[in-house]
Amino acid sequence: MGEKVMLGVDLKVFVQIPGESEQRILHPGTIKGTTEEGYTLQLEEKDLSLDAGQDFLLYFEERREFMQQPARINAIMEGEPSLTIGFATTGDPVSAESRECYRVSTALADYVASVADEPSCKLMDVSVTGFSVIAEKNYSIGQSVPVKLFFENREFTGTVTVQSIKQLPTGKIRTGFYSTDPGVARDSLGRGLQTISMAVQRQHLRRQAGTG
Repeated sequence: MGEKVMLGVDLKVFVQIPGESEQRILHPGTIKGTTEEGYTLQLEEKDLSLDAGQDFLLYFEERREFMQQPARINAIMEGEPSLTIGFATTGDPVSAESRECYRVSTALADYVASVADEPSCKLMDVSVTGFSVIAEKNYSIGQSVPVKLFFENREFTGTVTVQSIKQLPTGKIRTGFYSTDPGVARDSLGRGLQTISMAVQRQHLRRQAGTG
């Protein structure tokens, strides 16, 4: 099962860890090789909580279509500066839902957002409907706050609603927001979320040596 579509070496993929968050966050990685049991995958983030035997969902592009495939970790490998795992697919790939449903990790990028009176909150993930940041201020679930997103010398402004709050060991807070901004205006928050989300997905999935 699950081998009808072979995953090529250097293929850019995403990993979704079930139960990690209320939102479906996609973590980028690259297929590095094949093994007798399946494949090796190098993830761009090194601090993900993963264990051998853990199930996850793999996302990738196949003939310009975004695909989803179930998989299981069979080995956790040492690797610096990122994390490498061995895995085997456990089912056949199927067409994934609209990418609008997914948040893409931006933890390793230098994107920031202005949230209320915090001018430079690190942007941790983004989708066309919301995002999360590392903040210092305490917000309340359901609270509406003004925000600005910054991308390629552009500013996108709007108002979001607090959706999730997670206290981190550092004392800071990972806060998730969602937006109902339809994104009609060029500098609106909705337009910015769509622009940034799709740009990050393209960077992860289609990055080639010396480009992207």
